[in-house]
Amino acid sequence: MWRISPIISVFLCWSFPVHAQLLYTDVKNIVDDNCVVCHAADGPVSVLPFESLTEIKGKQDRMKRAVANGDMPMGNPDFSDSAEGKKLLDWLTNGKDLSEPSQQPSLITKDPRLLTFAEVEPLIKSNCQICHSPGRPMASLPLVTLANMRRRAKSAWNALDETKMPPTNRDFASSVEGRVIMGWLRYGRDVTWRSPNNNDDRIPGDDD
Repeated sequence: MWRISPIISVFLCWSFPVHAQLLYTDVKNIVDDNCVVCHAADGPVSVLPFESLTEIKGKQDRMKRAVANGDMPMGNPDFSDSAEGKKLLDWLTNGKDLSEPSQQPSLITKDPRLLTFAEVEPLIKSNCQICHSPGRPMASLPLVTLANMRRRAKSAWNALDETKMPPTNRDFASSVEGRVIMGWLRYGRDVTWRSPNNNDDRIPGDDD
């Protein structure tokens, strides 16, 4: 039987080093230069900030898809083929600090009848308010306040169920975040489905 000597083993390990997993610190400058320009608290996409590892964590698949598809950075569809783009995609796919458990508690195991707007608001903010908020493309149909959400709960649920929204992520309804939002829209204790044709169903404070 063939045996590999210790010397040969050492040579092989030295010649073909194991690929090291990247960390956020390795790509932070790339994120800052190409993403934070818009995805910042004072940027045009402030509802989806990427200014820290905490803000990116849990959204890396979405970020990866946008880069890989050439949608982001806006105006640079070939970014994914550049050295920086490949490095960022490598981190978004295999990053050691992205694979660590999130500090955010999971809502997927919670009874949707007990969910509240306060709990799902961060998910709505990062997935819906990018368009459905003041100054954004769908400002006429805001999804910012509980009143907004209560008024449009049924239509929002249908849009998710029919994979119409978000328009760039047709698989969102089957994702953890999508299932949480849909569960709350359907059964949440502080939201109810209301007929859009019945003016009596208008929620006080919903001024749209």
